[in-house]
Amino acid sequence: MFFILDSLCVAQKHDSVTNIELTNAFGIDSIQIKLAKLKSKQGLLSDCEFAIENATDDFHHSVFSFHSPEFYPPECTYCDVLQMDYKIAWYFVDDTFSEEYYTCYDSIMTLRLKTIYGDDFQKRAREKADSLETTDNWRKDAQFPGGVSELMNFIHSRITGSSFIPDTLIKTRLTARIEIDSSGRVINQKIIRGINPDIDKKVLEVLMQLPDFSPAYLRGKPTRQLFYLPINFDSIEH
Repeated sequence: MFFILDSLCVAQKHDSVTNIELTNAFGIDSIQIKLAKLKSKQGLLSDCEFAIENATDDFHHSVFSFHSPEFYPPECTYCDVLQMDYKIAWYFVDDTFSEEYYTCYDSIMTLRLKTIYGDDFQKRAREKADSLETTDNWRKDAQFPGGVSELMNFIHSRITGSSFIPDTLIKTRLTARIEIDSSGRVINQKIIRGINPDIDKKVLEVLMQLPDFSPAYLRGKPTRQLFYLPINFDSIEH
């Protein structure tokens, strides 16, 4: 019999919030309310006419943005470059407006932006994004010394043989969470879904002993990161 760390789930937790993390900044409900209020002003205008009106107004107020339909996007270095170098937010949209609306909006916004950034600003942004993707520490998860297998061994060696684990467990799967701060220090150890007070306490004690990780990096800067650790006690020696 042996210890099993079922999987290692990583959830990025940023030190700062940018426009690309729109849902984190305002919450889904607030976004829906904002879009609903905008939609109520459309009147008899077609989607494209309304988009042209809004894009023109936003540009004059120096509110620049592009859109795409993915609500939970993959990592987007191109989006990061647009935000950092050109102050262009990238919004991941729902179905409040039609695809035609967003196509027209982005087309007008692009034409307007070319008047201040040049006709090739998108090409320059993509080239920079491609270069950043190959840069060390542009985007990297926090790492335990020796990797995931050593993290599993670290926890396993401190739980195996523990007398507090009963012969029969009704619940055998525990989920813990740790946070790695921007210096690599392990903080905020917590049992998210426990088994019983004795087992939960022992696992928490083990997590408190974890050494420093190599910190995570996001956009070239050290950042905090959450790790979720599902632990299956079916296979722990005792």
